[in-house]
Amino acid sequence: MKFILIIFLLLLPFLAHADVEVSLGTVESTFDKSQVQLTAKNTFDQGIRDARVWVFLVDGNGKVVGNKAAWVIGGNDHTADNENLPKSRAPLQPDEEREFTVMIDHTPSRQGSATSPASDTLTPKIVFIRLILADGSTVNPKKAVRPQEQE
Repeated sequence: MKFILIIFLLLLPFLAHADVEVSLGTVESTFDKSQVQLTAKNTFDQGIRDARVWVFLVDGNGKVVGNKAAWVIGGNDHTADNENLPKSRAPLQPDEEREFTVMIDHTPSRQGSATSPASDTLTPKIVFIRLILADGSTVNPKKAVRPQEQE
């Protein structure tokens, strides 16, 4: 009996794990800006009130040509009052999926002008840096965010 209890206790964290599934979409670039699309699906049993991401653009040589930190969900000082948020930044309800767009300025080169890499050579990288659920609890994004393969 103790053996079954120990096995159950060891497996409980894996059974109770919930997460956010994220996939990166297309990158569209102009001379000095890029637009990165990402899709997030909330698989928690409650809504996500706030989510902050840091998006990096890496060129074919592995050099970061732009980055931006942005709130994709919530993010204002009064997140309990979600009536003032645009619909795109409203809380993400359980089992809801939504697309987000992040605009990134390209990093100026050493000659003083912005780099203009071709959009097909840019690879977006994303890091969730803050994740707050509807009840106000903070979740470790490193454990809760699961990248999905691009289709």
